[in-house]
Amino acid sequence: MRGMSNSSAAGVVRPEVERALRSSEVQLSFRDRVLDGVRKFLEDHAMAGKTGAREFYDFEKELHARLMQAEREIVGSVMSASDVDADAIEIAGRVHRRVLRSTQTYMTAAGPVSVERWLYKDRSDPTAHAPAALDLKLGIVEGFLDDAGGRAGVLGRDADDAAEATPA
Repeated sequence: MRGMSNSSAAGVVRPEVERALRSSEVQLSFRDRVLDGVRKFLEDHAMAGKTGAREFYDFEKELHARLMQAEREIVGSVMSASDVDADAIEIAGRVHRRVLRSTQTYMTAAGPVSVERWLYKDRSDPTAHAPAALDLKLGIVEGFLDDAGGRAGVLGRDADDAAEATPA
């Protein structure tokens, strides 16, 4: 429903209000799916009264998997919220127009995280690559989160270019 306005008796819902509502829905969904699942797992599989290496190993392994899932979802949510949603952005002094929203899987410290993000293209150059502003903003290089922009030059960008992925 991106790009469309919601009408109500009071008028049109502003984009920032619509984003906040979507964010709240995402947070509730996360809580219901992941955090409530971890809580229920802890209630159902508490170690009280259970002894033995096998039971503890199984408990620890399942708890770790559930917490890693929660971490990946949190990282993905923060990455998604960091995306730039503008009709055009400026990168290294050139205007890039929004062309496509697509999903990309990134490798993070928590493991693979899939995020939907906007791609932007310099339309004056038909052969130009369409970078994701999210990648530039967070210092992502070839699908991996970069260490404070230290390797951004690998793709012919420097840290200043990455920092300039701003709405035009």
